[in-house]
Amino acid sequence: MHSRCLLLSVLLASLLAGCTWPSASRPCPTPNGTHLPQGPRRGAVTHLAAALGVPEAQVCVIAAEAVEWRDSSLGCPEPEMAYLTVITPGYRIILEVAGLRYEVHTNETGRSVAVCE
Repeated sequence: MHSRCLLLSVLLASLLAGCTWPSASRPCPTPNGTHLPQGPRRGAVTHLAAALGVPEAQVCVIAAEAVEWRDSSLGCPEPEMAYLTVITPGYRIILEVAGLRYEVHTNETGRSVAVCE
């Protein structure tokens, strides 16, 4: 009986030794695409981190591109909402948190932010 418990303990320890938890401090990759100014970067990261309830350090910028949105919805209109029909310069930003990617749209200053689903 003792040898069976010892064998089971060794087997379990071997299995657990092969498991690693993802590091929360994993460095973010260098983002692809357009140079992203600090305002839109900060706005997108802060908004998504708050929405997900995670520290901003866990949000990685994967890619960004400058765009001109057709209206003030930033390309993410919500039902029952009215938007100004005005060209709105901004950015489409792809962020990653814990292996999941999110598309976030901002205006050019980063003060208006929308997470698109």
